[in-house]
Amino acid sequence: MAGGAWAQAVDAGAFIPAPAGAKVALLHVQYGHADARYVRGEKTAAIDIDRYTVMARYIRYGQLAGRTYNLQVFQPFGRAEGAGPSANLGSSSGLGDTILTGQLFLHEDRDKGVFLAIEPYLLVPVGDYDADRGLNIGENRWRASLQVGGSRQLSSRYVIEGAVDAMVFGDNDDPAGGRRLETAPLYRVQVWGRVRFNPANEGSLRLAYAHGGRTTLDGVRRDDRASTLSALLTWRRNVTPGINLFAQVGRDLSVENGVREDRRVQFRLARAF
Repeated sequence: MAGGAWAQAVDAGAFIPAPAGAKVALLHVQYGHADARYVRGEKTAAIDIDRYTVMARYIRYGQLAGRTYNLQVFQPFGRAEGAGPSANLGSSSGLGDTILTGQLFLHEDRDKGVFLAIEPYLLVPVGDYDADRGLNIGENRWRASLQVGGSRQLSSRYVIEGAVDAMVFGDNDDPAGGRRLETAPLYRVQVWGRVRFNPANEGSLRLAYAHGGRTTLDGVRRDDRASTLSALLTWRRNVTPGINLFAQVGRDLSVENGVREDRRVQFRLARAF
């Protein structure tokens, strides 16, 4: 098992740009627990895997030909460990794969609260990886994706947002057993509903559906195409005009093939300069 395959998942409000020249430093803290493995929609095994991630992130905004853009870098650090029926997987900790991304806003209407942006991602395989381990922090392969997302204000309190993306994978030439692992593109749709309770507090619900990612091992195509629906609840608190805090809880609602994450807890602290 390796982490980081869902890098395109973004938070509510991600498609509302800050002014050109703004800089934002963020700290993400995540905990996830996986409790079951599924094949063709049927639970085939109970598992017990915990994953802890701390991720530093930096964003800088600018203007290009009259359009707002930003450049971002993520650097995760993580730990994964198996227990109970998964104790034989052991544990792993270290540096995760670096994520480079940025947004270009194709449409901005602040009066009506309507925004549209494109966002490419590049995931650099610098993370800790060992083919002899059952759990890894890095994935030992390049990955890239393109995301298109937008936000529309429905009223002074309600906002709806959405994003679609596709991720492509380089080959892992050192999976367990020393063979070659290929992965087909993975596609994702995300939809958010946001409600502003007051200027300092906001809640949101995100539904995300991921499909694809079938793997081929040494030329043999495997029947493991992903089809996963997940949900994430977020509470955002604006502590000051330049500082906000996210608290989030979520889980997978359905899994066709692969590991089910039965609980996820996340915190995000952002400081704008």
